[in-house]
Amino acid sequence: MERVYFSVDDVAITFYERLGDALDAAGLNKKQLRERINADSRGPSVSAGSVSNWFNGVGALPNGENIKALCKALNVTPDYLLGYTKVPNYNSNDAETLKSAESYTHLPPQALTTLHYDTVGPFLPPSASDISALDGFGSLNEHRVADELSSLLAQADFLRALKTVDDLRQTRKSLEQLKISTEANDTSEAQFILERDYEYLRFKVIDALTKSLDAILEQG
Repeated sequence: MERVYFSVDDVAITFYERLGDALDAAGLNKKQLRERINADSRGPSVSAGSVSNWFNGVGALPNGENIKALCKALNVTPDYLLGYTKVPNYNSNDAETLKSAESYTHLPPQALTTLHYDTVGPFLPPSASDISALDGFGSLNEHRVADELSSLLAQADFLRALKTVDDLRQTRKSLEQLKISTEANDTSEAQFILERDYEYLRFKVIDALTKSLDAILEQG
């Protein structure tokens, strides 16, 4: 898929305009918006200065986490705030689609939303200066995560690795519990077996993920 590049100025101007419109539509002032964001214990904590800067176009755009918090507080989508759509939020059809996708894939709404909006930028090499790769706005609507995930899901090694993760987790938990109940200098045979199994499974998962990555890179 060909990447779409966005100018920082274009994104910023649209963001500031849309943010003001969304605040008016929500019937809030800046103080109330900040209070609503900070009331969510699972989200970021923002200062009055940061909120003021976002509305006045001072400094950098909010990062991906803060954009998500703004969208939740104002009931709009990242696509709307960043200028990729003129539609502010989900409609009833979107909600039904999300519900159907959740039922079919067994993925929670948060995971499906993450796949849809794709707001986390990739790792960048030291030489990179592409603003479109930054968290929060460059990758929106490219669906790069979904595209690459589709390729990975076609790899048997990738699926095998995912299916092994829970076994790995349970083995680690059992090992930690055994260490707590065992004297510091007393390494039992059971502990030896668990450590061996854990290291083996961990190696197999990492090896399978590496092979899956190599396979999709070879596909071009």
